[in-house]
Amino acid sequence: MSQAQDYKKLDPNGNRFDFGGINTVSPPDAMPPKKYPMAVNIRRYLHNQIISRATQTAALFTALSAAIHSLRRMNDTTASGPVSGYVLISGSADKIYATAAQVASGLSGNRLSMVPFRPNASPQPWMYVSDSSPSATLTASGFACAGMIKVRSDGLTYKTGIMEPQQPPTVVAQNAIVNGNVSVPSTTKPWNVSGGQNAGYPYTATGGTASVVITCAAGATIQLTATGTIVTSYSGAAGAGDLPPSNGQATNYPGGQGNIGGSFCNVLMGAFTDSSGNVVTPTTGTGPVTIGAGPTTLLVPTGATQLQLGIDDVAYGSGSGNFNVAYTVTTQAVASNVSLLGNVTTYFWGDSPHSGPVAAYIWNNPSDVGTHPRTISTATGSVTNNSLIFDSPTLGSGTVPMQWTTLDSTGAVVGSQPVFTAPLEPEGFQDFNMVVTEAQRCPDVLHRPWRAFPQGQH
Repeated sequence: MSQAQDYKKLDPNGNRFDFGGINTVSPPDAMPPKKYPMAVNIRRYLHNQIISRATQTAALFTALSAAIHSLRRMNDTTASGPVSGYVLISGSADKIYATAAQVASGLSGNRLSMVPFRPNASPQPWMYVSDSSPSATLTASGFACAGMIKVRSDGLTYKTGIMEPQQPPTVVAQNAIVNGNVSVPSTTKPWNVSGGQNAGYPYTATGGTASVVITCAAGATIQLTATGTIVTSYSGAAGAGDLPPSNGQATNYPGGQGNIGGSFCNVLMGAFTDSSGNVVTPTTGTGPVTIGAGPTTLLVPTGATQLQLGIDDVAYGSGSGNFNVAYTVTTQAVASNVSLLGNVTTYFWGDSPHSGPVAAYIWNNPSDVGTHPRTISTATGSVTNNSLIFDSPTLGSGTVPMQWTTLDSTGAVVGSQPVFTAPLEPEGFQDFNMVVTEAQRCPDVLHRPWRAFPQGQH
């Protein structure tokens, strides 16, 4: 058993109160010189002395709802910025704060990604905050958005990017109706002929102003009613439904001067055109259309995107006055039945066999056993039309080609064309095979089926 001894200093001359680190293995009463069992808030800035860590200022803000998990400083030394020249943007629980002011809520509660940036169009910087939450809320406005938010130094907060549509688009089984009014001055040309455009529908009248345009879509109907009078270059006051004299120039195109479909064109007339201003053939008649005082109802033909209105005149610089035209554009509802989209394409071949397993010979797949797979790249030719109606006036005779029916935009038959114009084999027109491709619109489904027609007419 050890004997008790009197306490005495290791060094009678004293020890320097120096800091040589922490010793965690020796007992407190056996610490080597300059070692300590614990050291809190001290710094060794100079040799042979210990000083306390520099004291901190008071808390910058204490009004947060929970511990801070994200914090970043954004400098703003502009005239509109804070006096301090900066702001602290922080994330606490599901909220974002600009200093102590809450600016957004509904965040995920995870650490935030924050990037200060000044856009070219903004004199002040913004803190761009990114979070995975799909349903954050801006505190000041109550605006709901995803967790992509930008915050200015004064706390102004917006959703990052442009505003998306706030309501989902809807498709309804109802006709869309657009009503409107346009003014058609006496100087208005019905369609453009400058630069060689619409060479098939020329007129010699010069000067004038551009056509008045009504936007429409193929298959829609337009009803027009015109009021008012104008003074043309060839007569006194004229109404929209009046007939110009025989020297009316706007309708002086191949097929008859001043004549559309067997009747003279009215003073107010027009033409369906595509987006470039090229005249599109209407569902009845050819080229331009007569409008008159109305009510006149027109069906928008395939390929047209607008109806151009103008005046039938011999010169467009000397007239005066204008017509007021009220119109109603009715666009049919989305089709509820299966329908074709665009043109139909037929590919044909003339290499039909005359014996053996005919179907296997013609319609092998590339992976099948055999050497005659059928692909459209080997077709003799192809042709396009807009229906699925095929017929031959003299079935099996071999003297007349397969006929393909052509429809207008209403579905009415307006003619036909041959699938191929010359026999493909010595046996005549009846010896062929073909495949028809088309895009169909089905409710909720869009697909492209293949229809195969083996040897002979179908």
